This record gives sequence, C-alpha cells and structure tokens, in this order.
Amino acid sequence: MRQKVNASANSFIPQQYSWGRLLISHEATCKLLTYLQVFPAFIDTLRAFGERTGFEEDTHSEIAFQGNESSSESVYLIKHAERHGRKELKNPWSIRQMGVYHKVDNKNGDTFLILNPSNSYRRRLKRVPKSSVLEPWEIHMMLLTSAMQNWRGCITSLERDYETMKARTHLSEIVGDDPDIRYHNIRYHDIQDVQVLQDQCLKLCHLLKTNRTILQNIRLPGPQQALDLGLSIPTNGDFASRLAVNVKLQLHRASTLLMRLDGTLGLVGHLTPEKALLRQK
Repeated sequence: MRQKVNASANSFIPQQYSWGRLLISHEATCKLLTYLQVFPAFIDTLRAFGERTGFEEDTHSEIAFQGNESSSESVYLIKHAERHGRKELKNPWSIRQMGVYHKVDNKNGDTFLILNPSNSYRRRLKRVPKSSVLEPWEIHMMLLTSAMQNWRGCITSLERDYETMKARTHLSEIVGDDPDIRYHNIRYHDIQDVQVLQDQCLKLCHLLKTNRTILQNIRLPGPQQALDLGLSIPTNGDFASRLAVNVKLQLHRASTLLMRLDGTLGLVGHLTPEKALLRQK
C-alpha cells in the first residue's frame, strides 16, 4: 500500500497478524532492499518481525542514523498498544510494534518503508484528503502520534484490574470451621493474579522507557530541512519532545501502579490461609 506523500517511494509492509509473517517474500525483500540501497541497520529492525513460534525479543526497540552531505538514512522500531478484539482474553490490549525507515538524498528525494503500520496510523491516513500531499515530517508525526495514543487506555485497563484485586483483598471475609483457626478467604491464586499484573506493569514500564528514549533522540526533518535528517534536530524536534513528556506522564502512572501492587502483594501474602496457620501455631 502506498500513500500520497512528497516522496519518491513510500510503502507499507504489513503483517498477516501480530505473530504472523510479513506479507512479502524473502526474494522480494532482498530485491527491494538492494534496489533502495538500504543501510545495514534496517536489517536489525527487519529481524524483529516475522512469524513467531515461541519466545521472542518482544521488549526490543532500536533507533539508528547514518548520513553524509548528499543523503541520510534513519530507522526506528517503536512499540504501541492496540486492542486485539479477542473476547476470551481478560486484558483487551496487545503490545505491537512498527518499524519505520526513512531515506532522503539529493537525487531521489524521500523514501519510506513502514513495517507493520498500526491500525490507528492507517485510520489517520484515511482521513487525509486525497488532494493533500504529505511532507516527510508529517508522516513521522502521524506515525509517532498513533504509536503513543493508546498507552493511556492500556494503563487504565491495568489500573481497573488492580482496583478489583485490591477490593477483593480488603473485603475478604474471615472464615474457618474451627474457632481457634480463623483466616481470610484469600487463596494462592490471588497472589498469582497480583504477580501476573505486576509483571505486565513492569514490562509496560520498560516499553514506555524505550519509547521515550526514541522520542528524545529522534531527528525529524522540517518542511524545508529534509536533508538535515541525521545531521541536526530542527524545530519539529519540539513535537517529539512534547510526545516524550506525554510518555513520561504515562510512565509515572505505570510506576505508581507498580508500587501499589507491591503493597497489595505483601498484604495478600500475609492473609493467605498458610500464613494465618503459621501465625496461629
């Protein structure tokens, strides 16, 4: 899929599904990268995609630049949250990734390759009038904004799960047939639930930190500064800085939730029947 942009080449390479292969053959990929003379750093980003059968580096992100007087290249791998639509799963959010390659030179202008573009980015792109011609810096802004927009909802979902767990702990009843051995109706799986949520929160904090690092180091081309990509940070770098502040705020929410989970985990562990029996012995 190609979009109308002030660039010589602009292409999407989507995935079949979040764990599926990219919808391009190995042969076509080699021909495309050879034709465009893509720098080696893009290969590392490309390796992050493809069909998955087990554990992968799903927490990996990266950013790279290369430039000289006549051309420059950049690539970044950024994480984003999207609703997966699978009703059988409790958590409605999945963590996904986009790879963005941008090359600009004096002869051929701008070239974009976007690996696995997010649904929110595609929706934004459809709202652009057909008569409009997007500048390269606008493409980057749309990509980055779409990658950041769902983190608030993702963290809110974790907070909602936490509030349910906390209420179950605080409102637990004291039970037991033997009047000398009484304990709260908290079970080991309640500890496991808190630990799973804690792990999800830790992973989310890591991903937000990597996204913030990318935003703090990305070099966006300005409307009249395309060749500055890889060489300087023009005024549009302020846009990435503002996004980085927003990510920092969401990171603060996630970090606070993590501290609250630590407290609840200690309380749940203290109230389990096993602990209660040990105390009464």
